Amino acid sequence: MTDRPGLIDIPVQHPTWMRMQPTFRLRLRNRADELVDAMKLELRSAAHVGRVVSAGASFDFRVPEKESRFWSPHLAVQVLEANEGCEVFGRFSPRPEIWTMFMAIYAIVAGWVFLALMFGYAQWHMGQAPWAFVLVPVGIGVIVGLHLASLVGQRWSVDQMHELSNRLESALKACMDQGKQSKVNEVRCDVSRE
Repeated sequence: MTDRPGLIDIPVQHPTWMRMQPTFRLRLRNRADELVDAMKLELRSAAHVGRVVSAGASFDFRVPEKESRFWSPHLAVQVLEANEGCEVFGRFSPRPEIWTMFMAIYAIVAGWVFLALMFGYAQWHMGQAPWAFVLVPVGIGVIVGLHLASLVGQRWSVDQMHELSNRLESALKACMDQGKQSKVNEVRCDVSRE
C-alpha cells in the first residue's frame, strides 16, 4: 500500500529466475466503469497517441514502433470490478507476434520430441539401434535454450517495462486529476505481485 494518495508503485524489476510475464494488481477505490471512461478520455491525449490501444475495459500499452526491438514488451491492462472499487490487472509480455512465434516453436519441438520418443521406442522394440532417442535431448535443449533466450530478452527490456509502467501511472494520475472535476475518486492503490 502506498503512503501518499495518487503515488503508484508498479513493481517492475529484473525478473526472477524462471519468471515469465510479470504481473501486478492495483486495487483502486474507483468504480471500474468510471475509471475506464476516464482512462479512455485521457488516452486520447497527444501524449498517448500511437502508444495505447483500448477495447472495452482492456488497454494495451505499447512501445513506439521507432523504439521497438525484437524483445520489446507490451503491457496488457484490464480494469475489473472488485468488492470495494476496482482492480487494475497488468501483465508485461512479449508482443503478440513474438509470443506466438515462441509458442509455435515450443509446440513444434515438443511434437518433435514426442515423435522421436515413439520412433525410438519402436526401433528399440524391434531390436534395432534406437538412434531416434538422440533427438530427445536435442529437442529438450532447444526448449531450454528458447526459455533462456526469452529470459535474457526480458532482462534487456526492463527499461521499456519501466517506460510502459510510467505511462500507465501517468494515465492513472491524470484520471485522478480529472476526478476533481468528475466522478472519479482519488486514486489510491495497493500493489501485489502474483
